Amino acid sequence: MPLSNNAIRLGTHAPLIDVRVQPAGLNGAIDQIIAKARVDGVKSGLNEVAGVLDRAVKNLEEHTSEAEESIGRAAIELGLEIARHLLKTEIEAERHDIERIVRDTLHEARVGRDACVVHLNPADYRRLDGVAFRNGTKLQADDGVAPGDVQVESALGCIVREIDTAVESIGERLRGEMSQ
Repeated sequence: MPLSNNAIRLGTHAPLIDVRVQPAGLNGAIDQIIAKARVDGVKSGLNEVAGVLDRAVKNLEEHTSEAEESIGRAAIELGLEIARHLLKTEIEAERHDIERIVRDTLHEARVGRDACVVHLNPADYRRLDGVAFRNGTKLQADDGVAPGDVQVESALGCIVREIDTAVESIGERLRGEMSQ
């Protein structure tokens, strides 16, 4: 059988295991090798990109969670500061309902009809002049009590209701709920 100009004759001592006929010659073989390399490169690149994207998503999720917690904490602190400011403004303008605060504190003290002394800031004491409370309840001006605060002394002990302590208690509860 005559050989063409493009044919190559190989002499081997062992049988051929894998033989491919490249109809387009050496250029066709090179083109196929390049095409396969491109496909392999794209697959490898896609796998690498997928890994990078997975890591980026995990990183973003972690940062999102941290940001949400940070925003939540900042919102709590801002809310508490606004409450403090509003309370201070209302108390300075004497727009707080000191009678209701005293009555609520007496209720919490559970003194009933027993004798008790209600310590108030002098300005709050003046505002309650003429307001009737149950028998045995005595109001007393006390420079040591901040405006808006109330202290009830009875045989059972002393109940202290302070605005700042109440706001901080609310803050602690909110912070605790947020961390759950």
